[in-house]
Amino acid sequence: MGLQTNVTNSIFEGFNDKHGLMICGYEHGHSVADQKRENEGNSRKINELNPCTFSNQVPRYGDDAKSWPYQNTIKKWFRSWGFPLDEDGLGGRLEKSIILTNWANTQGHNMNNEHGIVPKLLSDEQVENFLHHIRTFKPSVILFMGSELIRCLNDKKVLPHFEAIVGKSKGKAIFEPRPVGKGIRFKVYFQTFQHSDGSTCEVVCFPHPSGSRGIRDEYFAEYRSRMSPIISQFE
Repeated sequence: MGLQTNVTNSIFEGFNDKHGLMICGYEHGHSVADQKRENEGNSRKINELNPCTFSNQVPRYGDDAKSWPYQNTIKKWFRSWGFPLDEDGLGGRLEKSIILTNWANTQGHNMNNEHGIVPKLLSDEQVENFLHHIRTFKPSVILFMGSELIRCLNDKKVLPHFEAIVGKSKGKAIFEPRPVGKGIRFKVYFQTFQHSDGSTCEVVCFPHPSGSRGIRDEYFAEYRSRMSPIISQFE
């Protein structure tokens, strides 16, 4: 059996099937509430036939999708960058250009110890899972959700294969901090790849939205001027 794509929203031809905006986390969430529901024989009902976007997953997953912290935090960041996403319908070009996936094809519910997941992400199976998604969708923008993902991308086990698909890196991943108060300066990295045909792949790596260190939305709002030209190409 060939590799499967691990995507939680619909594929819209001409939008996110190729050269779209990929949001990529560590692995698919499997919360304690999900586990309890499964143990009680009340697994979440999923209707794969219903089209849905990243910003509105209700048609496929039910009203529970409205309360998912991971998605809600990312949508909040998009709003702060000037790109409010349609959370009721299927939206327009931007909403349909987004694809939600994960580096690994596994499930987990505890991402607090980020260093503990790196060996899994760099295993042969999960490296190939990630690269399969890059080959399949050839995204123009990748928003990594998890600080260890930029490290994994630049690992010698991954980088040459990634560059063979999207083009050579124009430089190392650059940490661009923002001066907001005296709180934690979260690490946000930017890296650009360019293919020989001139096309580019912009990679931005954020901390995991469900991190336990106190994600401060106002900090990420400070990236509005940096993120605007990256996202506006999909409007």
